[in-house]
Amino acid sequence: MSYKSHWQAQRLTALLLALLYPCLLMVLYSLRDACYGEMIHAFSNPLFATLLAMTIAVALYHAVLGLQVIIEDYVKNAALQKFIPQILKIIGIMAFVFTLFSIVRIMILGIQL
Repeated sequence: MSYKSHWQAQRLTALLLALLYPCLLMVLYSLRDACYGEMIHAFSNPLFATLLAMTIAVALYHAVLGLQVIIEDYVKNAALQKFIPQILKIIGIMAFVFTLFSIVRIMILGIQL
């Protein structure tokens, strides 16, 4: 990824997070007094689950992009500069897959209640 596209992706994800976080916080704030069953029911809503998954996906991608910049700036070893970003991408993908699995599991649990 070129520096220009990397910079643009980082700014785009920052903008998306600036829009997604307030929406997510408003929904979570409205659930502040909810019991366990109400929380599971809210999390099993496909719209909320999509909002949560999108927010986490964009946040993880934004974090990986930011960490890549830090590695490029401060790690002087060329081999590590190529290796560490690949590991970060794998960790980010694994975290997102785990997140999706958890959201789907909560949605299924909400249907069963």
